[in-house]
Amino acid sequence: MCYGFFGLIFLQLTFPRKPDTLILSKHILLTLKRAVYDTKHEEV
Repeated sequence: MCYGFFGLIFLQLTFPRKPDTLILSKHILLTLKRAVYDTKHEEV
């Protein structure tokens, strides 16, 4: 995972320029959480 990517999302969440940008950021976060969960689940 790239920290710059998370930093970009953090900036988008902290300073949303458009409502759709905030929604997109939330969608990306949910997708990342799901991907991380799937990865941990596969390891077990």
